[in-house]
Formats: sequence, C-alpha cells, structure tokens
Amino acid sequence: MAITMLIGLGGSVGAHSSLVDSLPVGGETVSTLDEIVLEFGDAVVDDEFLRVTLETPEGAGFTIGDAEIVDPLTIRVDVPEPPPAGTYFVRYRVTSIDGDLGEGGFLFDFDPDAGSGGAATWILLGVGVFAVAGMLLLLRPRGDAPAASGRPVT
Repeated sequence: MAITMLIGLGGSVGAHSSLVDSLPVGGETVSTLDEIVLEFGDAVVDDEFLRVTLETPEGAGFTIGDAEIVDPLTIRVDVPEPPPAGTYFVRYRVTSIDGDLGEGGFLFDFDPDAGSGGAATWILLGVGVFAVAGMLLLLRPRGDAPAASGRPVT
C-alpha cells in the first residue's frame, strides 16, 4: 500500500513547470504583437517571483504589462505598444505548484510587414502588370492598317 501511495504522488512531487506552448512561438516571425501568452505543462503560482519580460538580445528591456495568470497553466501579458521590427527575447520566471522556481525564455522575430504578404508590393506589381499589358495592346501592329502606298497589306 505504501508503494502505491508513493507511485501516486510521484507525478506531483516532482512537478516542474516547463513551457509547452507560447504566443509568439519561439524561433518564428510574427507580424502582430499585442500580447504574450505562455502555457506550461504544470500549474504555476501567482506570487512575487512571477515575471515576464520582453528584451532585445542585448538585454535592453521593452515596456509590457504585468503577468497575469488566466488559468493554472497559462500566463498572459499585454503588449500595449508593439516594439520596432527586430529580434526579441521573452524571458519568464515562474513558481510551479510544488514551490520550485523555474526560469526560461525564447527568441522570436517581430516584423510588422511579414503578415501582410507585402501588400504594397503586390498592389504595385498588379498595377505594373496592367500598365505593361495596356502598353502592349496600344503598341501592337494591326493587320488592317494601310501600307505606306495606301493599299492594304495582304
């Protein structure tokens, strides 16, 4: 019976909160950044150690909101104003339900133009294609135009 109790407690005694998902996703490029969402494999505690920061790779901080636990596994932080385009590091510190302090982080790229598919580029390309097509239609030789002698070309 004692062995059964030890096996049953094993999952919670060694519980450490490791990051299982995030928004933005580490290593990816995002075109919008209005929040940071971190999802952990085990419950995290809302305590004085809870912290999420947004930094450049060189360590310069960027102002974001306070970390908020939205459910036992998920932390959300508002990003009130998107940073300039570039590479950023999300750093977090959490306390797991068993009291262990965990820290980690990940890099991602922020490029406001990445998600638009280069809309301005596509619009300009479309206008250019139509302009070239129109010019080709206007400048094409016509088969029914009279020759220099005044007689139709056959």
